[in-house]
Order: sequence, then C-alpha cells, then structure tokens
Amino acid sequence: MADATDTLKYAAAAALLMAGAAPAYYYIMYIPQRDALARQAQQAEADKGRMAADARQARYDSCISDATSTYSVSWDSNCNTRRENALRSCKNYGGSDKSCQKLLEAFPASNCTLPFELSDRLDKDLANGKQLCLAEFKAS
Repeated sequence: MADATDTLKYAAAAALLMAGAAPAYYYIMYIPQRDALARQAQQAEADKGRMAADARQARYDSCISDATSTYSVSWDSNCNTRRENALRSCKNYGGSDKSCQKLLEAFPASNCTLPFELSDRLDKDLANGKQLCLAEFKAS
C-alpha cells in the first residue's frame, strides 16, 4: 500500500508541475515573445512612415532646387544674351576689340541687372515653380 501511496504522491506532484508549467510557459516565454514581435511590427511601421516622409520631403526639396536652378540659368542666359548683343552692336558700329571689351565690363555674363519686365517675368516663373512644388508636396 505504501507503494501505491508513493506513486499517487508522485503522480499528484507531476500533475501539479505540469499544471504549473503551462502558465509559467505562457508568462515567461509566450507573452515576452508576442510583445517583442508586436514592438518589431510597430517599429517597422514607424520606419516605413519615416521613410515615406523623408522621400516626400526629398522630392519637394529637389523640386524647389530645380525651380531655383532653372531661374538662375534663365537669368544668366539673359545676361549673356545682353552681353553678346552689346558686343555685336559695338562691333557693328565699328568699335575696336579693345573698346568693345571695355564696354563688356558694363554687361556681366551672369548675375547682371535685367530690365524690370524681364526680371519680373523670371521672378513670377520662379514663384509659380515653387507653388507647383508645394501643390505636389501637399498632394502626395
């Protein structure tokens, strides 16, 4: 009978250990793993959102840069055209190379003063380009 009692005690102890193992596994192993996976998913989603925002900002910055570059190139192209026209006129009226070169000092090839109508049109084109960039940024 003692063997049966001991066996029963061991069986009860084993049953208690097994019954305690399930909640222990759940709280020690399963929940931390589940929470870690949830944190990883949240982090991945946040990273994806940041990357999308960064790409959107980069497109806007590139658009503004392109508009500004177009403005500068147009401005300098107009300066250069005015310079070439002044040189051509000087030579057409019989000016020497030296006197025509001296005249060109008043007409820089870039970053010059342009007539109001022309500079105003270029300024408006730049403003319109920036507005298009902003509209694209807001739409994306």
